[in-house]
Amino acid sequence: MDPELLREGMRTAVADEPPLGFDPDDVVTEAARRQRRRRTTAAAVAAVVVATVAGLVPHG
Repeated sequence: MDPELLREGMRTAVADEPPLGFDPDDVVTEAARRQRRRRTTAAAVAAVVVATVAGLVPHG
């Protein structure tokens, strides 16, 4: 198949495509923010577990 014909066919196929209802950069930024929040929450939970276990272990 002719590359020019293929290219024109692809352009025609998406010519009437509606615009995105969101900004892709905002989606990436939000995903990174949620990932940081999950990591922070996991670290806080781990710290609480370590502190709790350390408090329950008999010393001595």
